[in-house]
Amino acid sequence: MVSNPLSLVEFGLDSMDPENVLSGLADLLSTRAGASAAWAHFVAGDIVVTRWIWKRCLDMDASGPARFASIFFGVMLMPVGVVLHLLLVRGPHKDKSQ
Repeated sequence: MVSNPLSLVEFGLDSMDPENVLSGLADLLSTRAGASAAWAHFVAGDIVVTRWIWKRCLDMDASGPARFASIFFGVMLMPVGVVLHLLLVRGPHKDKSQ
């Protein structure tokens, strides 16, 4: 691909076609290795984002219910947890100098 610049252009055009992307994703997820890799990727993303939510809750001194809902949904349904967190946890940062 690197030695033929035209193949790189063709690769870019093929990757922008939603039908090719979805069929490639379906092919990947239809194998045990592909499904395992995707699952590991999703779990790692959930862990990173939920840790960010948790840390931000501590920094913003969020109320108990807002903190619980954000972290629970961050683990269970990460996009919902992020949206809840952004809606529920607002305000100034906690003063760390005291």
